[in-house]
Amino acid sequence: MSGMKSPEKAQLHHLIVQHAVDSIMLIWTMSFLCFYLESLPMPEQVDAVSQTDRDQLVEWLEAAKKQLHDRLADSQCVDCRSVIDRSMLQGLSRIKDKMQAQLHAAKETRLINQLSNCYNGFVHTLQFLRKLPVGNGQVSYEIPAHQWKVLLHEQELMNSNWKVQLKRFGIMSAKLVAPQDGTTKDFLSQFCTQALTKVPRD
Repeated sequence: MSGMKSPEKAQLHHLIVQHAVDSIMLIWTMSFLCFYLESLPMPEQVDAVSQTDRDQLVEWLEAAKKQLHDRLADSQCVDCRSVIDRSMLQGLSRIKDKMQAQLHAAKETRLINQLSNCYNGFVHTLQFLRKLPVGNGQVSYEIPAHQWKVLLHEQELMNSNWKVQLKRFGIMSAKLVAPQDGTTKDFLSQFCTQALTKVPRD
C-alpha cells in the first residue's frame, strides 16, 4: 500500500469489510423477497424465480459469510473484496433479472426501480473497490498519500449512497412479504429493524 499512512489503511480496511457485510445483506434480502415472488401467479412467458433460485441465494449467503469470517480471522481484510466472486456475481445478475421480470408483471414499479438502483450501486461500488491498487500484487506504482485520501473519500461516498438504496430495498421487500396486519405485524417490524441495523453505520 505504497504512500498510504496508517489512518488511511484503517479506513480502507473498514470500507472493504463494510462493503462485504452490505453485500451479504443484499443477498439475504433477495432471498427473502423470493418468498413473495414465488407466491405470485405468473404468465408462462415470464421466467419466474424458483425455489432453486432461492436455495442458490441461501447457499451463496452462507458461502459469503464463511469467507468473510475466515478472512477476518486471518487478518486478510483486503481479500474480503473477493467475498463475492465472479460466478456469484453472474448468478446474482441472472436472478435479479428474473425478479425484475416478475415484478414488472406484478406492476410493482417502485420495487423494480429500487432493486435496479440497489443492484447497480452494489456492482459499481464493488468494481471501484477492486480497482484500488492494493493486495494480490496490484501495487505497481507509487500513489501519494493525498491521492489515497481522495480515492478513499470517493469510495466512502459511494458506499454510503449504496447503503441508502440497500435499506430502502430491504424495507420495501419486507412490506410485500409480510403485510402489516394481524400476526405478521410484529414480524414486519422485526424485519424492518433488522434491515436498518444490519447495515453498518458510518
